[in-house]
Amino acid sequence: MDFIPKDCRITVYQKPVSALYGIPGLGGLLMSRAEQINWNRRDNIAMIFFNPKCTMCKILVADQTGYSCTTRRLNRGRFPVALALGLVPEEITREALSKLLKLDFDL
Repeated sequence: MDFIPKDCRITVYQKPVSALYGIPGLGGLLMSRAEQINWNRRDNIAMIFFNPKCTMCKILVADQTGYSCTTRRLNRGRFPVALALGLVPEEITREALSKLLKLDFDL
């Protein structure tokens, strides 16, 4: 997770997001007051988004100067079932994120 700054707050978005969303769409979700993410636009934040099938993950890192986005797509399997069931906490640690993105289970 070298692309996520060390002092970054990591938040998992709890609703599935279309894989077609790019940086503007994901940034809009981050900035939306309706989503209640509570980002002050000064601190670093990493938002983790998953598609409905849990086969793709997009990581949007935002800071004072802008956004960067990376994608992880599984060739087979899916991200953990806990994610699909909503059991992954909203805010997670770097270690938990690393485990979440490395594991893939078949449903």
